Amino acid sequence: MWGKLLDMIRMTKPKRSVLPLTLSLAAIVVGFLSPGAAAAQASPYVSNRDPAYGDLDALVAAGLVQNVIMSQRPYSRMAFARFAREARGKLTDANASDTKARFVEALERLEQRFAEEIADLCLPGEDDCDGPRARVQLREVSADVTLADSPYRAIPTTRAPEDRVDASVNPLLQRNQGRVLADSWTGAAELALDAVILPGLAAHVRPRVWASGPSNGAGATQDATLQDAYVRGVLGNFSLEMGRNHVVHGQGREAGPILSHNPRGLDMIRLSLKRPVRLPWILGVFGPIQGSALVADMGDNRDIPGSKLLFFELSARPHPNFEFGATLLNLQGGEGAVEGTFWERFKDVFLISPQGKELSDKALGIDFRLTLPGPRMEIFLEGQVTDLNEKLDHLWSILVNEGVWVGGAKFVGLGTEGRIDLWLEGHRAGVIPHTHHQFTSGLTLDNRLLGDPLGPMATGWEVGGTWRGSDQAISFHGNWELYRGDVFRRVGLGWERVADNPDEIRVRVQADWSRGMGMTGVNTTV
Repeated sequence: MWGKLLDMIRMTKPKRSVLPLTLSLAAIVVGFLSPGAAAAQASPYVSNRDPAYGDLDALVAAGLVQNVIMSQRPYSRMAFARFAREARGKLTDANASDTKARFVEALERLEQRFAEEIADLCLPGEDDCDGPRARVQLREVSADVTLADSPYRAIPTTRAPEDRVDASVNPLLQRNQGRVLADSWTGAAELALDAVILPGLAAHVRPRVWASGPSNGAGATQDATLQDAYVRGVLGNFSLEMGRNHVVHGQGREAGPILSHNPRGLDMIRLSLKRPVRLPWILGVFGPIQGSALVADMGDNRDIPGSKLLFFELSARPHPNFEFGATLLNLQGGEGAVEGTFWERFKDVFLISPQGKELSDKALGIDFRLTLPGPRMEIFLEGQVTDLNEKLDHLWSILVNEGVWVGGAKFVGLGTEGRIDLWLEGHRAGVIPHTHHQFTSGLTLDNRLLGDPLGPMATGWEVGGTWRGSDQAISFHGNWELYRGDVFRRVGLGWERVADNPDEIRVRVQADWSRGMGMTGVNTTV
């Protein structure tokens, strides 16, 4: 696997002779390296489904944490320590009595959870501190049992047979980072093990074993996998990780239209910024900026085995209450795929005279997040579009008929103690947002959608609320989802319906109860 990944990231350096461009790039690099360049403090990431993210979201909504990019996750344990320190610095004795109990408790939980990392943080102006001490720790041991009668729904062909999506949809048994749950009974166990090898090198492994009963005529199965397994190195303000990890981008409850919580982690090499940076000169108007780039092997469980996924994300926070970001995805290569030279692939990835549909599948994403501190309200909108090579007069079809859009609003900290959150989300997916051209498995990983788990030709609404106590939380939400069964074909710059098939509507109500809230000890979720 690693040989394939290394082959994909071999790059040549294009010649540049323009002095202003060179100086600008040098200034940007200096800005990236400058925060804590001498103190390489590496720590493993915190899983995207960890309750710590709920506490962090509350502190951000309360204005206690501002130096953070919300759309790019996961965060490392050291990052959570920095967030906790920032919040504690703003929650002084003078205003602690005016802060609602829910936010004070959220900060206290983070401080207890990441006490070792907080102790390891370098103080402001201290560049020669020792950083994290070498250690190996068992972070979590968990077990889960599922009983289900919920058949998987195949995604129908929407136009030509080669443009199918090789995946299934199941909102009850998916959206769980690729964990396998059968349409029957499933029992599983997993553990999480962290290691700080050197101050600048960390590792994490999370194996999972499971057994399931007969489903859809198949017999009982047993298997094991690695949910996560990676090493992470830090140099200056850059972080490099190799292995399997679950990376998402987006503002919604299931992350975004391009990378969501639906599939398993990617087998990848990823370069990212350890913490947000501020660019020098006039570029500082963009505020804290965070970015990453990765190349991932998509495995053999697809029509074109060994395809490579390249993904780039860049987000900025020009105002403490406003964040925006952009993503670029490129799927290409593999056994039987169209051949291309290195220079053709380089230009295709970065949309420099793109080589067209024969070489790759492309997707571009955008996202916005607005926080209104008074009512503690958050509003977000994000979308994914494809067919980036088409004419501008095809823009309406690209945005509406072929894209994926997710938007919503959230009220945080309602009530005298701030324990109630309410949210509303809407999803809409067009005809071919997840696949087209030669990559007939689509933007999928092991038969799961990479992005928004609703799937193509669908519309959905979700409304819900959560009450959070000091040690437990109760959540309710309801979903209405419509899946169109029609078949379309391209006509000019639009689409024509060639088969009027019945639609499918799914309605569900879900309730969750959690006790422990991620603190040390036994945590329970039903």
